Amino acid sequence: MVEVEKALRNSLGLYRKNPAFVLPHLIETVLTLLVFLSTAVTVVMAIGVHFSDALLEEDPTLFISQIASAGMGLITIIILSFLFTLFLSALIKAGAIAGVVGMAKKGFNGEKASLGSGFVATKKYTVDILLFWIFIGLIYSASMVLAFVPSVVISALGMPEGLVLGATILMFLLLFIPGVVFYVLIMFAPQFIVVEGRGMLAGVKKSITFVKENPGAVLIYIAIVFIFSFFVFGGLGILSLLPDLFRNASPFIATALDILFFILRLSVGIIIAPYFEIVKTWMIAEERTEPVTG
Repeated sequence: MVEVEKALRNSLGLYRKNPAFVLPHLIETVLTLLVFLSTAVTVVMAIGVHFSDALLEEDPTLFISQIASAGMGLITIIILSFLFTLFLSALIKAGAIAGVVGMAKKGFNGEKASLGSGFVATKKYTVDILLFWIFIGLIYSASMVLAFVPSVVISALGMPEGLVLGATILMFLLLFIPGVVFYVLIMFAPQFIVVEGRGMLAGVKKSITFVKENPGAVLIYIAIVFIFSFFVFGGLGILSLLPDLFRNASPFIATALDILFFILRLSVGIIIAPYFEIVKTWMIAEERTEPVTG
C-alpha cells in the first residue's frame, strides 16, 4: 500500500540532502531556451531572406507577392524548424527526467544520489523516455484529428456552421476526460523505465497496473500537485501583473520587473520539478520488497 505522506516526507529529505537534483532540470531549461532561440533566429533569417526587398522598400504589394512566390519553401522551413524544436525539447526533457529518477533510484537503495548516477541513467534511458513522449504525442495527435472528423462530415453535408462548431466542441469534451484518464494511467511510466530498467511499452504497462492498484494514492498525489501548482504559479501569475502598474510611468522599471518575474518563474519550475519526480519514484519503489538494481 502506497503512503503518499511518507513518499512526500522521504522525498523531501532526500532532496534536501542532495541539492544536485536541481542540475538536470537546470540544464534542461538552459538547453531548451537555446533551442527555442536558435529556432526563432532560423525562422527570422528565413523570412528575411525571402522578404528582404519588401522589408527594405516597405512596399505591402511587393511583400504580398513575395509571400506568394516563397510558397511551400518557406512554409516547409518553418514547419521543419517547429518539429525539430519539439523533438529536441522532448529529448532534453527525457534526459532530465531520466537523470532525476536515476538519482532518486540510488537514494532509495540507501546509496548517494550523486550527479554521476544521474548521468548514467540519462545515457541508458533517455531514448526509452523519449519514445514514451513520442507515444503520447501520437496518441493525442490522433485524438485531435478524430475530434474534427464529425465537423468535417457535417460541413461536407452542407449543414449550418453552428452545428459544425457544436460538433467540434462536443467531440473535444468527449475526448478530454478519456485523455486525462489515459495520462494518469501512464504518468509513472518514466519511473518504471528507469527504476526497473524496462523498455517503453513495459514501463507503460507497469504504470497502468500501478495506478489501477493504487487509485487513492495516485489521486491524492495529483490533488497535491494541482493545489500546490495552483497557489504557487497562480501567485506568481498575479505578481507578474505588477509591471503593468509601472508601464506608463517608468518603462525601465516595468521591463526590469518583467525580467525578474520571468527568472523567478523559471527558477521555481526548476526547483519544484525534481521534487515531484522524486515523489513519483518513491511511490512506485515503496511497494517493492527487493532492492532496486541496475
